[in-house]
This record gives sequence, C-alpha cells and structure tokens, in this order.
Amino acid sequence: MTDRVNYVVACWGGRTQAIEYIETQIELLNKLENNVAQVTLVSPPYEHKFPANTRFEKALKDLDGTKLDNGAPIVVLRRTTNDNISYGSWSDAYGKYHQKFDYYIFMEDDYIPACPKFDDILVELIKEKECHYLCALISGTTCGKAGIMHAGVTVGICESAAMEKIWQKYGSLLSDDFADRHWWNQMNFSYPYHYCGLKIDHFAHKYGVPFWYGARSQLMHLIQGDQLLLMPIQHKAAVKYE
Repeated sequence: MTDRVNYVVACWGGRTQAIEYIETQIELLNKLENNVAQVTLVSPPYEHKFPANTRFEKALKDLDGTKLDNGAPIVVLRRTTNDNISYGSWSDAYGKYHQKFDYYIFMEDDYIPACPKFDDILVELIKEKECHYLCALISGTTCGKAGIMHAGVTVGICESAAMEKIWQKYGSLLSDDFADRHWWNQMNFSYPYHYCGLKIDHFAHKYGVPFWYGARSQLMHLIQGDQLLLMPIQHKAAVKYE
C-alpha cells in the first residue's frame, strides 16, 4: 500500500508576491512527477494592502476543490487567526485531517520542490533516518534550551502517527515554551518531539540547503550540495525537471 502524503502549504496573502507563489506551487506540482494524495493550501487572515490580494483571493477560490494533473485534490483551509504564523497553519492542517494521511510534507509558500519524486524521496529518507520529523536543516544555535535540537530550516516531512502523540498531549502541534514571535516558533514546533520521546533529523547530510535571506535580498547556501530537494522560490532556476 502506498503511503498517503498531504502536501501542506502555509500561505500568506499579505504581500505582493502572494499570487505568484501559489501559482508557482501548483505549476511545479503539475510539472514534477509526484504521488501526493492531497494539496492543502492554508490561508490565515491578513490585511488587504495590495491590489494583488484580490487576485490572490480569487486564485484560492478557483483552486479550492480542483485537482492536480495527477488527480490529487486541492483543498483551501481558512484559518481564523494567524497565531504561530506558518507553524500554526501546519498545526491546523493536521488538526483537520489527523491520521487520514501517513505523512505531511510541510511547506511555506515561498519554498518549492526541486526535483521529480521529491515526495517519495522524503518518505524514503524519514524511514531511513528512523525519525519522526525530517526537516531541511537542524539548527546548531543555542538560542533555545540547552541540549534540545530544533529545526532551523523547518520545511520537510512529518510522520502522522508521531504528530498524533503530540496532538494528544498539547491539543496542537506546538508547545508554548516561547512567545509567539516569528522564528521562536521553530522551537515551539520542534520541542514537542523531544518531550514526547520522538526524533528530529534533517536531510542536509545528502542534499544542499539554500536559504533566502530576505533582509539582504541574498541567496545563501547554508549547506552546499549539487543535489537539491526543497528550496526557496528565489532559487527556482535550479529546479530539475528530469
């Protein structure tokens, strides 16, 4: 039996590129061979500051209930708050479907798959690593609690059965170790794995990890590598279609 994978995208409509990011996600999911069972676009409330927001809302409405070329349904999940930003969106997606899927690939709208069969590769790697959350890169900083690893580049894949243990403990996928402030939520999303006796690992041992440093409008390669699996949309030119 094939593992069922939910490809979850945390969207943010409060910026001019919102429509471009969603269109690129769907374009690549149709062009790159994959076996995802569902695409879930999660959209929290935001201020309508830009004319592009109208197009973004129309795009979400038009996509909801349609399918990828491979037949996978596209579902738009609306949030009532933007608590815990992208991590809250991921949590809400799991809260909606729980163990209907075996794995969840958690993405932000400005991160994209870089190669065909990326989903199968992620499933194979999380099994090979014998972990429960396989992110792009574990952080080596000491900004959190001593001795507890956390995801630094958080896009990746999580095992549904493991997340259910976290959900039963917290009623969400997040702890409240840190205030709800941007990247501090990386720890809030990561630490429950530690508290529940679960394991976090990364795929940086095999794949490069590019990172878009928005403050400097600069692409950084946190881990160099010829092979890429997930990457910032600003590095789209590096997508391999075969």
